[in-house]
Amino acid sequence: MPAGGMTVKGTGYTFVVKKGFIDAKGKVPGASSVDTMVLNTLDKDGFADNINVVHQTGASGASLSLLETAAKTQLEAAGATGYKVLPRTTVAGTEASHITANVKRADAQGKTQRYLVDQLYILRGDKSYVVTFSFNENATQATRDALINPTVASWKWTA
Repeated sequence: MPAGGMTVKGTGYTFVVKKGFIDAKGKVPGASSVDTMVLNTLDKDGFADNINVVHQTGASGASLSLLETAAKTQLEAAGATGYKVLPRTTVAGTEASHITANVKRADAQGKTQRYLVDQLYILRGDKSYVVTFSFNENATQATRDALINPTVASWKWTA
């Protein structure tokens, strides 16, 4: 588990984040559909690493393969490049797709932001969860894994 962190409680799950992360739900423009969101206040590279989770119901009949294909379409439509499907992982006993991409988009002030995302797509019954980890565009996979792995290891299903 991440040392010194706080527990984040979402719809049907909890996870622990490292020290320095704060609850940012409702504080980021354009993130109204997010179930949980945390932001790293200790990050000093000009981009605050963050984690957000989108939770939806009505996923009966969906598959991870279908989600991987849909994610590519959605990410590319949003201007993402470098889309890759990494080996699947497990989140608290549930198989998850792991996708990475490079994102370029305008922020609320119209300034272009470039960053990397690692997304985990999880299906549980009729529910889907998309866990997005966002990082500075120069973050290495090892740097990203240093946040992703302990966060995923701390994940618990509550429903």
